[in-house]
Amino acid sequence: MRKAIIIIGGSKSQTWLIGSAKQKGYITFVFDKLANAPGAKVADYFFPISTNTFRLIIDKLEFYKRDFLFQGVVTYSSRPEALKTVFKIANHFHLK
Repeated sequence: MRKAIIIIGGSKSQTWLIGSAKQKGYITFVFDKLANAPGAKVADYFFPISTNTFRLIIDKLEFYKRDFLFQGVVTYSSRPEALKTVFKIANHFHLK
């Protein structure tokens, strides 16, 4: 199984986070409501799903969990909705 990290948000300010994760050998799963978000260009897997819709994100990730070992979920956003989504995803997949 390949190691993967989930990144909530694909804005320009988060592209460094995506790039750093890839340099460390992680496959990146990035979610942002804007289909043309800067993170879409650098992510391994990009989904135009709002960072507020944690249930839809979890459903999408469930499809990939057979092939990837999710190591963590992060965001660079300070928006309360994004932070709640990170918590709910971490809780669902038993991530630290």
